[in-house]
Amino acid sequence: MIRYNDPRRFGAWLWQPKGGEHAVLGKLGPEPLTDDFTGEYLFDKSRGKRTAIKQFIMDNAVVVGVGNIYANESLFICNIHPKRPAGQLTLNDANLLVDEIKQVLATAIKQGGTTLKDFTQTDGKPGYFAQELLVYGKQGKPCPECGEILQSVKIGQRNTVFCPECQKD
Repeated sequence: MIRYNDPRRFGAWLWQPKGGEHAVLGKLGPEPLTDDFTGEYLFDKSRGKRTAIKQFIMDNAVVVGVGNIYANESLFICNIHPKRPAGQLTLNDANLLVDEIKQVLATAIKQGGTTLKDFTQTDGKPGYFAQELLVYGKQGKPCPECGEILQSVKIGQRNTVFCPECQKD
C-alpha cells in the first residue's frame, strides 16, 4: 500500500522512464545535508543576487528542503536579517548559515519533524521539533536571546519572524 498525504499541495508525483533525468529534478540544488552544500557553494551562488536571503535559501534551485520554518530558525541563530540581499553575504556568513541549516534540519529530523497543524509522521505520530522553535510562529513575543519583541514580515508570500535587535538590517 502507498499512502500519499499532501494537505498543503506542495508535493507531486513525477514519472521518469528508466535511463534519464526528469527535467524538474535536473534544476534542483543540492540536498542540504550532503557534502555538496557548503558555505563556499552558497557564497558563490549568492554573488550578485539582490533577492532577500530568506527567499534565496528557500529556492529549490539553490538548495532543496529548506522550508519556511527552518529558514526562519537558521537565520535567527546566525543573526542574519531575513531581508538582507543574498549578494551581501560574506564567506564567513555563508559558512555559518550552511552549518546552522544543517544543524537545524538534523535536529528537526531527529525530533520527527515539526507538527504545527496537520503534519504527522508516517506512523501517525506528531513531530516534536515545534518545542525547539526559537522564533517561528512567535511574533509579538520576547526574543529568546535579548528580550526585544519579535516581529514578522512577508517575504516571498511567506511569514517571516525575526528579532529587530539580534538580526539587524
